[in-house]
Amino acid sequence: MVRFRSVVILGLVVLFGMACGPKTVTPKYLLDTPSRHAATGMKFIDKGKLEAARLEFNRAAELDEDYAPAWVGLALVEAHEGNFEAADLLLNKAQGLYQTEDHRQFVVDGYRRVEALKMQKRQ
Repeated sequence: MVRFRSVVILGLVVLFGMACGPKTVTPKYLLDTPSRHAATGMKFIDKGKLEAARLEFNRAAELDEDYAPAWVGLALVEAHEGNFEAADLLLNKAQGLYQTEDHRQFVVDGYRRVEALKMQKRQ
C-alpha cells in the first residue's frame, strides 16, 4: 500500500512539474514554420498588404524568437508605415540574432530596403 501511494505521489509531482514548466509554442501544422511565415510575409509586403505581412512575421517570431528574418520583416512593415525609429530598433535586434549567412544577407537587405524607404520619404 505504501509503495502504491509513493508511485501515485511521484506521478502527481511529475504531472504538476510538467504543467508548471515553461510554455513552448508548437507548430499547429506541418507548414507552420518561421521560414514559411517569413517568406509569406515578404510576399505580402511586396503586394502592399502590410497587416497581413505583420501577422506572418509575428507568427514567425512567436515560433522562434531568435529568427532574425522575422524581425527584419517587422522592421520593413514599420518602415513602410513611416515608423523609421521602430524599424531601426527591429533591424538592430535582427542584427544580433542571425545565425546563418542567408540570415545575415537578409538583415543586410533589410537595412538597404529601410534606407531606400527613408530616402523616398525625404523626397
